[in-house]
Amino acid sequence: MDTQVTTLPREVIKRSAERAPFDARKIRFAIERAGSATGEFAADEAALLAAQDADTQPIQDLLAWLPEHLAEDLSIPKLAAVANLSERHFSRRFKAEVGVGPGEHVEAVRLESACRLLESTQLTIEQLAHLCGFGAVETMNRAFRRRLGTTPIQHRHHFNHALAVSAMEDGANEP
Repeated sequence: MDTQVTTLPREVIKRSAERAPFDARKIRFAIERAGSATGEFAADEAALLAAQDADTQPIQDLLAWLPEHLAEDLSIPKLAAVANLSERHFSRRFKAEVGVGPGEHVEAVRLESACRLLESTQLTIEQLAHLCGFGAVETMNRAFRRRLGTTPIQHRHHFNHALAVSAMEDGANEP
């Protein structure tokens, strides 16, 4: 069987980029991987690359599953198993589809959950750290300081103070 490799010129790639930016990223990646000095790449390489990313459902399902399982082990091996992908393929696809690595995303979802609980419950900081999957209060404190520039206690105090001021203003505005 005789196979012939078809190449696509830069003009075709540019038109693709204007119509579908996400696909254009894949195409640019394929050009870089092919290492072509002429700016052309094999069409079958592009097809293989597109096929790898054609099914985004495992990542979408994982993102929907994640908030309900924050207290569990959310390591790369566990997340890859939930998505039914190899660890390496999972990490690459997750970053390509979500824009950040799995660990960074998990921490962001845990922080968001902790903030909501701090604002809406009277659970202790220890309980929140456990419920949101931080394990220890110190780990949650570090994440809050690094990403939000505050601590969980300061966040709760600020939110409760803002609620009290808002309630007083609402009461003063009523006839």
